[in-house]
Amino acid sequence: MITHYYLDMYFGGEKSSLISEIIKLQDFDLVIFLEPDVPWVDDGWRFAGEADVRTRNNDLLKKMFKEKGIPFASISGNYRERFDRARELVGGLFEESKR
Repeated sequence: MITHYYLDMYFGGEKSSLISEIIKLQDFDLVIFLEPDVPWVDDGWRFAGEADVRTRNNDLLKKMFKEKGIPFASISGNYRERFDRARELVGGLFEESKR
């Protein structure tokens, strides 16, 4: 999905049938989606750190997940809250597998 997202972002909506077929074959136990509500950290490699661009890209990626029928757990908050929530979600997978 992320490859498809970047293809769309860099090449203005271009689609790849190969990537679409690979997406169909994926089976995820859990997709954790981190909301862009923490400060941007410029690592020298990424771009699009402006708040409006982050929001637009965030909305686009969530839309793509929904269109492909891929459920995701959205996490927001500070870094500690994100970590704790992600740990709960992953722990829940292990609990479910025990049943």
